[in-house]
Amino acid sequence: MILFTEPVNVRCDATPEKDVGQQLGLVMVGVPLGQLIAPPVGGALYDRWGYRAPFIFTIIFTLLDLPARLLVHEKPPADSLDTEAAATATSQSEPDPEKAGNVGSPISPISPASMFSESTEKVSSVRKVLGADAGAEAAVAVAISASEMPAAPVQTKERKELSLLQVMHKLLTSTRTLVVLFSTFTGSFAFAALDVTLPLRVQALWNLNSTKVGLVYLASLVPTLVSSPLAGKLSDKFGPAWVATVLFVCGIPWFGLLTLDFSLAFFIVAFAVENFFIGATSSPLTTELAAVTRSMEGVGYAHTYGTFNVVYGLANAAGSIVGGQVYGHLSNGWDALCYIDIGVLALTLVLVLLFIGETPILRLRLHK
Repeated sequence: MILFTEPVNVRCDATPEKDVGQQLGLVMVGVPLGQLIAPPVGGALYDRWGYRAPFIFTIIFTLLDLPARLLVHEKPPADSLDTEAAATATSQSEPDPEKAGNVGSPISPISPASMFSESTEKVSSVRKVLGADAGAEAAVAVAISASEMPAAPVQTKERKELSLLQVMHKLLTSTRTLVVLFSTFTGSFAFAALDVTLPLRVQALWNLNSTKVGLVYLASLVPTLVSSPLAGKLSDKFGPAWVATVLFVCGIPWFGLLTLDFSLAFFIVAFAVENFFIGATSSPLTTELAAVTRSMEGVGYAHTYGTFNVVYGLANAAGSIVGGQVYGHLSNGWDALCYIDIGVLALTLVLVLLFIGETPILRLRLHK
């Protein structure tokens, strides 16, 4: 997960603010894509060559990742490009004092008196054309004066650097940041708790081997390849709060339907729909995290998304441990895990309604 921080930071730095959600949605496709390919590949390798084969394949694949990262060309932040362009335009509009004051040049530095006299001459020439129309004459005079005024210099604001403790204090005292991190934790926890026990569940009910279990993952994760970029694009248009709320509302009930065991096809469809909605919540959540980062002076994307990945990894570990223990010690462990996921995700939905966005949804409704 540490290596996942870099592409998110680079994408946020090089993307205009209005398109951050769409770009983060595309980045988040990498997570379900890896989960989509890994189970069937791992199952096939295990069946053909045994226990060590998936680990050897992972090592080889990781060795190919390093040269690919070295080929990445990091662009300057999008905001800095706009500032530099404005500063360049200002510098080009200002007269060069060395050229203006050159002895061999007939041009001399412009003084306020000369500017006033030139403007008066221009107004006089316009008066001959306009006649006695005083209003038009005044308007032209104002336009000429405004066109000759030098452009205001662009002042660039230096970014304040904070220590690690100061950054942690800012992150921990931001309610919006804490809610995003908590939502990330609960979503990762819910997925990990079911993913680690899913092979045991389908094997016990329908006697599937490792290859067929991988195909169940394959069928359930395909929808997330569409939902993540779609959720990111909608977050740019409607705001992350509304998109996250709709995704949680539509996704939570499907955890209850996963407790039904009358049909393998229905189980796969329910698991796929649940992944479609809940898996896409990472796009609006990371979009909200980017917005919070821009509002914190001295805090960069590396700080917030590094914290995001730490929370995601801890939740994944916690969900795997809790899922295994609950499933192993309770006779109806799968049902218990589904209801636990419903509870933590419902709490997350309430927090999203209360705190996500510049003006959270519930507070907006109360004001109205």
